[in-house]
Amino acid sequence: GLLSPVLEQVTVSRVTPGSPAARAGLHVGDRIVSLDGQTIRGTAARPVAARLQDLHAGQHVRLAIERPGARLDLELVAEAPKTAP
Repeated sequence: GLLSPVLEQVTVSRVTPGSPAARAGLHVGDRIVSLDGQTIRGTAARPVAARLQDLHAGQHVRLAIERPGARLDLELVAEAPKTAP
């Protein structure tokens, strides 16, 4: 998935089918409000994508997200990058 820090919050702008983000249940438009219990607000919104990209294969991260009418807790499991054949 691709994240967009807008107005000091992080909104999911793209979710690739079959990706860890898709398997975790993230949807385009979801706002990530916390990452492993740390509230994402202000300057903390900027490094979220970098923190997610730095995860090692098999590492778990807890996300609290808001979407219209709901606040959900999701778990994302990182996987190794795909390599070209």
